[in-house]
Amino acid sequence: MAWSDADGIERRTELDETASAPFEAVSPVRRFPSYRGQRNFPGLYWSATVGGHVGFES
Repeated sequence: MAWSDADGIERRTELDETASAPFEAVSPVRRFPSYRGQRNFPGLYWSATVGGHVGFES
Protein backbone atom coordinates (compact mmCIF):
# COMPACT_ATOMS: atom_id res chain seq x y z
CA MET A 1 0.00 0.00 0.00
CA ALA A 2 1.21 3.53 -0.75
CA TRP A 3 0.18 6.89 0.68
CA SER A 4 1.61 10.33 1.36
CA ASP A 5 1.98 11.19 5.03
CA ALA A 6 1.13 14.56 6.62
CA ASP A 7 4.55 15.91 5.53
CA GLY A 8 3.93 14.86 1.90
CA ILE A 9 6.44 12.01 2.02
CA GLU A 10 5.40 8.89 0.12
CA ARG A 11 5.19 5.80 2.32
CA ARG A 12 4.90 2.19 1.18
CA THR A 13 4.19 -0.86 3.30
CA GLU A 14 2.35 -4.15 3.30
CA LEU A 15 -1.39 -3.82 3.91
CA ASP A 16 -1.32 -5.80 7.17
CA GLU A 17 1.29 -3.37 8.56
CA THR A 18 -0.89 -0.27 8.11
CA ALA A 19 -3.08 -0.74 11.21
CA SER A 20 -0.98 1.76 13.18
CA ALA A 21 -0.66 4.32 10.35
CA PRO A 22 -2.39 7.62 11.24
CA PHE A 23 -4.45 7.94 8.03
CA GLU A 24 -6.58 10.68 9.56
CA ALA A 25 -3.53 12.96 9.32
CA VAL A 26 -2.61 12.32 5.67
CA SER A 27 -3.31 14.81 2.89
CA PRO A 28 -5.26 13.91 -0.25
CA VAL A 29 -3.03 12.71 -3.08
CA ARG A 30 -5.26 14.32 -5.67
CA ARG A 31 -7.78 17.13 -5.76
CA PHE A 32 -11.52 16.58 -5.86
CA PRO A 33 -12.45 18.12 -9.22
CA SER A 34 -15.68 20.00 -9.72
CA TYR A 35 -17.15 21.01 -13.06
CA ARG A 36 -20.52 21.83 -14.58
CA GLY A 37 -22.54 18.77 -15.56
CA GLN A 38 -20.57 16.19 -13.62
CA ARG A 39 -22.55 13.23 -12.28
CA ASN A 40 -20.90 12.88 -8.88
CA PHE A 41 -20.70 15.38 -6.05
CA PRO A 42 -17.27 16.18 -4.57
CA GLY A 43 -16.83 18.36 -1.54
CA LEU A 44 -15.70 18.70 2.05
CA TYR A 45 -17.44 17.93 5.31
CA TRP A 46 -16.46 18.75 8.87
CA SER A 47 -15.36 15.75 10.93
CA ALA A 48 -15.37 16.13 14.70
CA THR A 49 -13.34 12.91 14.92
CA VAL A 50 -10.35 14.34 13.05
CA GLY A 51 -11.05 17.96 13.98
CA GLY A 52 -11.04 19.21 10.40
CA HIS A 53 -12.50 18.98 6.94
CA VAL A 54 -12.51 15.67 5.07
CA GLY A 55 -12.81 15.41 1.30
CA PHE A 56 -15.34 13.12 -0.33
CA GLU A 57 -16.76 12.09 -3.70
CA SER A 58 -20.22 10.62 -3.97
